[in-house]
Amino acid sequence: MKYTLLAAILLILTGTALLSGCGEPKPYNRPPSLYEDPESGERLGAPAGKE
Repeated sequence: MKYTLLAAILLILTGTALLSGCGEPKPYNRPPSLYEDPESGERLGAPAGKE
């Protein structure tokens, strides 16, 4: 009985940990853009829609 309760608690905690990672991405989780100049904020490279 004791191990069944422990296993149930572990399963619930694991499930909530997995589900909490599926939310909307936070803006601060993105790495800095490689295509944007950090000093001026100007977009580097080809204009949008062009290759």
